[in-house]
Amino acid sequence: DGTWNPHPYTPLNCLETDGANVYIGASGLFKVGIGANASSVSVANIARITKSTPPTVDSTWTPLIVGPNGDPAIGSVNAMVYDGVNLIVGGNFGFVVDPNNIITGETQLVDLVKLSTASWGPPTAGYGNIFDNTIRGVLLFNGSLYVGGDFFYINSTYQDRKSTRLNSS
Repeated sequence: DGTWNPHPYTPLNCLETDGANVYIGASGLFKVGIGANASSVSVANIARITKSTPPTVDSTWTPLIVGPNGDPAIGSVNAMVYDGVNLIVGGNFGFVVDPNNIITGETQLVDLVKLSTASWGPPTAGYGNIFDNTIRGVLLFNGSLYVGGDFFYINSTYQDRKSTRLNSS
C-alpha cells in the first residue's frame, strides 16, 4: 500500500500492532519521517505510528527507553507483543524515562517492560531487575509470557537456558 509510507531512518528490530497503531522497535536514537519528503521525528528505540492514511508519528506517546548506562543511543528494543491493553517490550535497556519528567520520572526496568498503549505515562508494570542481558523475543500464550534471549541469570539465579516463562501480569 503506497499510501502508508513511514520512513524510519534505521534498520528495524521488530514490529507490533494494537489494531489502530504500528509500533516499531529499533536500536538507539533514530528518526521517522512520513512520506517521501516529510520532516522527521526523533525517537529513542521505539515509536508509534498510526495506521491511518496518511500515517502520523504519535508525538504524545513518547517513552524514552535508554541503555543500561542511561544513554538512549546504546539501548535497543528487540521484541514486542500486545496483550490487548499494554505493549510488552523486550530488548537491551536499563531504564524507561518519562521525557516530560526526566529528573524524577526514571523507572529502572532491565530489558523487559509493560507500557500502556492508551496514553503515555510511567510503565504500567516492570518485571524488575530479573535479566542480566538482552531479550530477543517475547510471546504471549495462555496467560504466560515466554521470553528468549542472551541472558544467563533470571532473578540473580544462574539458569542454563536462554528462555523462560513468566506470569504475564
